[in-house]
Amino acid sequence: MIQGYPDRPSLRAGEKLRLHVSTDNPHRRFRVEFYRQGEKLVRMGSLDGQIGHNFARLSHYEDWGWPGYDFQIPGDWSTGAYVAMLVETDEQGKQISSINEVAADGRDARALFVVKSSAPGQNARILYKLSLTTYHAYNYSGGGNLYAGKWFIDPITKKRVNKVSMHRPGGGTGGVIPHFDTGNTLPSSFDSYDERSPRQTFAHWDVPFIAWLENNGYRVDYCTDLDLHEEHDLLTPYHLLLSVGHDEYWSEQMRAHVEAFILQGGNVAFFSGNTCWWHIEFCDFVKCADDELHPTAFVRDFQWWKKSPENSLTGVSYRNAGGWWAGERDPVGYTVQNAGHWVYEGTGLRDGDVFGADERLVGYECDGALFTRDNRGFPVPTGEDGTPSDFVILGVGTLADTDASAGPDKGWQLGARENQEQGPRAATMGLYTRRGIVFTAATTDWTRVLTVNQHVDRITRNILNRLRSRAVRIVGPLSGGGHARVVVVRRQPPDDEGGNVGPYTRKAPEGGGATTQFQVDIAGLPEQQGLKYRWAISGGDAAAQPPLDQPTFEAAMPSSPAPVTVTVEVEDGAGYRAFGTLTFTPLSQQEYLQFQLWCRLRELAALAQRPFREAIAGADEYTARLVFPLWDSLTGRALIPSVQDLQEVVLGTQQLAKLAEQLRELAESLIEYERGRTT
Repeated sequence: MIQGYPDRPSLRAGEKLRLHVSTDNPHRRFRVEFYRQGEKLVRMGSLDGQIGHNFARLSHYEDWGWPGYDFQIPGDWSTGAYVAMLVETDEQGKQISSINEVAADGRDARALFVVKSSAPGQNARILYKLSLTTYHAYNYSGGGNLYAGKWFIDPITKKRVNKVSMHRPGGGTGGVIPHFDTGNTLPSSFDSYDERSPRQTFAHWDVPFIAWLENNGYRVDYCTDLDLHEEHDLLTPYHLLLSVGHDEYWSEQMRAHVEAFILQGGNVAFFSGNTCWWHIEFCDFVKCADDELHPTAFVRDFQWWKKSPENSLTGVSYRNAGGWWAGERDPVGYTVQNAGHWVYEGTGLRDGDVFGADERLVGYECDGALFTRDNRGFPVPTGEDGTPSDFVILGVGTLADTDASAGPDKGWQLGARENQEQGPRAATMGLYTRRGIVFTAATTDWTRVLTVNQHVDRITRNILNRLRSRAVRIVGPLSGGGHARVVVVRRQPPDDEGGNVGPYTRKAPEGGGATTQFQVDIAGLPEQQGLKYRWAISGGDAAAQPPLDQPTFEAAMPSSPAPVTVTVEVEDGAGYRAFGTLTFTPLSQQEYLQFQLWCRLRELAALAQRPFREAIAGADEYTARLVFPLWDSLTGRALIPSVQDLQEVVLGTQQLAKLAEQLRELAESLIEYERGRTT
């Protein structure tokens, strides 16, 4: 038996890697062979002729403290995920290990680490993050993990905690990951649809996606959770952060750094599920090979998501969906919504089509947003659970109710939430914009299906090809001139950046369809001269109005209400690219008339009350004191109106006449609309 772990999980070329190793080899000899994961494992070098020692295995929450062996990372090693293969030998260096297979997965004889880019963002605009915290949370080396094993009282906080060490074998590969017995309520590591590796491993979640990326020519830099936690400017050089597979455990700093990145125009693609579900705090700092202090363990906070739901970052939450932990599961895929959206470009999918069901795309764990359906059947988020109001739902995978009689390890295990009756349990694929664009696939198994489903493949390409460009904001719809009928566009509430507030109106030219305008905000781009633009619009029969190569864009709205998506691509001629997207639903003529009717009635009610009530700080319309023209009980006479009161009466009568005429016209228009609809 030979096992090992790195003192820190990531470093750069030229820096010192320290591997901590223990072996029971009677010859006390071993070597290390280093492989980089690309389309396949490629041997990069070795550390030969090492003297081994046999040390005890400690508890899962302790620093195992094995002796360290240093290796200088060559300066020409490219960024990537690396596997150190530990090979036991005799005194002459001949291999005696029983493990001969070169593979990323194994319960011993392997250690996983990352080489970060020496020139961040210069050769790649995409940053791939390995979810090492999730791997350590499930790693059973030392007889426990965050799901089983000994808990203890923290000597400082005096709280009962469960803690896992990162200074022990495991963390993606080279450690124990148990398969819990049937009937245990803990997640099973066995996957009925991919038996080549346990679920909570680098080989299971990352290797297929990394191989796909490199096979398709995507240039990517790599990092780990700990880098995202420690380096507040780690994301600055990049345009897109990738989260893949099972990205469950996040620190507050990780989340804060990603949220800041998004607000600065950075994009995130969560090709993952059960994402950001648990909050962790890093602890137990020690000096590593770089002579700097780094954490070697973390603890879990069980209440964090209630205080700050992950929906506000990812758009979705495990508590609105669930997991199917053991055995074969229901064939759930995504039912397509908003098929005209650019995410579905080239797929041939239409609204109502289902993709991924045959491959069980939804699961083993998945996330959802609380949503309702509008009067056209389109799902729209309620926002009650923290999901951004402009989250565009692109796919829904409804989870069937669990049959309690089937046992705790069968069927969908639904996430806990405050109100069990809030809405449907469904995986919810979609995106939203907060300067940066955030996409979520909302299922752990996206990476497993990526190489076998053409729709998943194409959607992934569409996301990467757009979001590897910096995000820009589309401002609009904008009001304009003209003399024909008015179109009002339903918009979500403004974001923190002071986005526009609806409804917006644009009068169309005589004889034409209703049009509106949009403009791209290029304030955040490094170069603002000589830019090239390419606009597009989709949804219903919406149509672009030339020219399409200017900062401002005009389009005709669809003849019948349907979700509309406007996009813009910006280039500076020197290789810098930016991308913006905006989705909204125009109001129908009936909705617009209804909106205007209620606005006029509200004005009428306010006008009628204004002369009768005194403005008192903190008073509402029911508690404010009536002042005019009521009876004064002290003098026995009616209150004397002031000149201002009389002026209010004159103005009010004028407004009443105007409002009455507007209400008559609106009511007649609605009656005419209803008659035409019924005939």
